[in-house]
Amino acid sequence: LAMDGSVCSLWLTDLDYDGVAEILFSGDMGSEDYVTCAWRGDTLEPIAFTGESRMGSDPSQMTNTVNGRAVISGWQLYLESWSYQLGTYRAIRAYTMENGAIAPANGTDWTYDSNTTELIIKKELPVTLDSGEETSLSPGTPIRLLGTDGNHVRFTAGEGVSGTITLELLRGESSGWTIAGVSENEYFEMLPYVG
Repeated sequence: LAMDGSVCSLWLTDLDYDGVAEILFSGDMGSEDYVTCAWRGDTLEPIAFTGESRMGSDPSQMTNTVNGRAVISGWQLYLESWSYQLGTYRAIRAYTMENGAIAPANGTDWTYDSNTTELIIKKELPVTLDSGEETSLSPGTPIRLLGTDGNHVRFTAGEGVSGTITLELLRGESSGWTIAGVSENEYFEMLPYVG
C-alpha cells in the first residue's frame, strides 16, 4: 500500500480473539510524525492505543530505538525496533487488546530478540539482582542482555544469576549512557554498537 510516495501498512487481525478482525493502519513508518490507528472490523469504532504507538520509539523515550516496524504473528501484534543501550540490539514488544484499547502486553519492556552477544565486565559493575539485592559483578564475568524498560537493562550472568543494570542517559555535548555516574565504556571490554 503506498500513498503520496510513502510506504504505508494495513493489517487485519483478531487482537482480542473475539472472532472479529480489527483493522490497523500505519502511514510512513520511517517518519517521526505518524500514528498507528485501529478500528473494530464490524462497527468501525476507533480503538485507542495506550503507550507509544509509533514504531521505532520506546515508551520512556530513552533507548533511541529506530527503524521500527509492526509485525503480526499468530494474531499477535508486535512492535519491532532497535535499542542502543550497552550496544545495539534488535528489540520487540508484544501488544494486546483489552478493555477496548491496544496496550503493551507485558508492561512497557522491550525484549532483545535472539541476543547471543556476551559482554565481559572489566570493572566492578553495580547491579540489582532479581531478589532485590544490590551487589556488584566482578571483572571477567560474562553477561548477556535480555531487554530494557528504557532506564534498566535486564541481564543474565548464567547459573541463575540475573537482574538489572540502572542506566542514565548523558545529555548535552556528550552522548551515551552512564552507570552510577561512570561512562558505560568503563565497565565493559567492548560494547557492540553498530553504525
